[in-house]
Amino acid sequence: LQPVSATQTLRRLAAIDAEARLLARQHGPLSLNFESGEDGNSTVLTLSREDVERSYTLNALIGLESEELLADSLGFDRHGQSVDYSATIGNGSRTLHIAGLTGWSQLGSQEERP
Repeated sequence: LQPVSATQTLRRLAAIDAEARLLARQHGPLSLNFESGEDGNSTVLTLSREDVERSYTLNALIGLESEELLADSLGFDRHGQSVDYSATIGNGSRTLHIAGLTGWSQLGSQEERP
């Protein structure tokens, strides 16, 4: 298998974010938690609420950044909204910026902001 690129990994994260927003609108508030994988080279994302839990493994270490983020967890309200945040892969060469209100996302370098 070919290794997954940073861009592909961040696009998958954007798809998981979109799924979290949809589930929150359909079933109520939920959280998306980010944890380092056991191998130290991956990130495990878990979508959870009282009756739902889904896990995904991304083959890279993901760093989250937000002015309003207190831990490696994002909350989505019943409207599917979260805080604005950025996710970077390992060395920070590629960054995904996500607008919390709408879910709009943009891939760029770490220096770029939407």
